[in-house]
Amino acid sequence: MMSLRPDYYQLLDVPPRASAEEIKKAYRKQAMRFHPDHNVGNAAAEERFKLVVEAYRTLGNEELRADYDAWLERHERLSMAPELSDMPRRPARVSIRHAQKRREARLRGRRRGAGLRRRMAARPAWPISRWHIMAVYVFCLAIIVPWVARYAFHDPEQARLEQAERKRERDRAEVAAIYAKACAGDAVAQFRYGNILYFGLNGVQKDADKALRWWQRAAAQGHAEAANNYNAAHEQKEAAEVLPPAAGSN
Repeated sequence: MMSLRPDYYQLLDVPPRASAEEIKKAYRKQAMRFHPDHNVGNAAAEERFKLVVEAYRTLGNEELRADYDAWLERHERLSMAPELSDMPRRPARVSIRHAQKRREARLRGRRRGAGLRRRMAARPAWPISRWHIMAVYVFCLAIIVPWVARYAFHDPEQARLEQAERKRERDRAEVAAIYAKACAGDAVAQFRYGNILYFGLNGVQKDADKALRWWQRAAAQGHAEAANNYNAAHEQKEAAEVLPPAAGSN
């Protein structure tokens, strides 16, 4: 069976989750009660005082308390299942030095965590957060303000006029580029400029005679479509010239 140890929490009359301050107050109270000076000749009180001191030395030390809590938890599990206590146990393979190193490592980890918490508590977090919030506000305003200015004060008629003016500027630029290429002797540009003049495209006023001349130049360079357009337009022009005047006209 498992060797029994006294219940230190019961000796100090504190719950297992008691804080270090509560354990210290309980120890002073129990020590005052069972101190040999106050119980002269009482062997039971003297023995109880020794147990109280032993309990405080264990629970007052963080590492010893952790080991004691682990032992107490294991003892409670075994007491709930007595058959487990009779099972053969393997000898411990962890040396005392190894256990001491593990306790020191845990203590160093707790110290590092406490130091990190102190540094985080001392760090002025509000100015950093304030600058972050201001940056987010500026970013949002840079996106929202132009959008509101565009759509809140949007004039559909003015927008339509501006769009039409931009289209006319593009058409003029395109016609100027085609005219420059046509003057340079490009057959395709001559054909396209003839179409613009004949049909009045891109805002250009119709001029059939000029269109025939540009088609003729392109046809002279072997442009088949320009030759077809020139022949068709020339025949249409000749037919219109020989038609008799309409009835009732003077």
